[in-house]
Amino acid sequence: MCVDVVPHHLFFYGTLVAGNPNPVAAAIHAALELLGTAQAGGVLYAIHDPAGWFPALVAGEGEVTGALYWAGPGFDADLLARMDAYEDFNPADPA
Repeated sequence: MCVDVVPHHLFFYGTLVAGNPNPVAAAIHAALELLGTAQAGGVLYAIHDPAGWFPALVAGEGEVTGALYWAGPGFDADLLARMDAYEDFNPADPA
């Protein structure tokens, strides 16, 4: 099932954190307000792929520090779709 909902809060712990040199992060952060540092339960792994590696947060005992953002009126479904494409996430198949 695909739900067309734009979140109000986003937690970033990897390449989408502000300051990373990628155009997707820059576009997304223009529409976000940083609320502060936050933690999420789980374990962070470096997953290797042909382009290098990417961070993956997996359920487990531990705590991962990241940044919590509020999605303002400028953060719309198009930006969410762009972020999902960057993350290689298909909302119709979240597995």
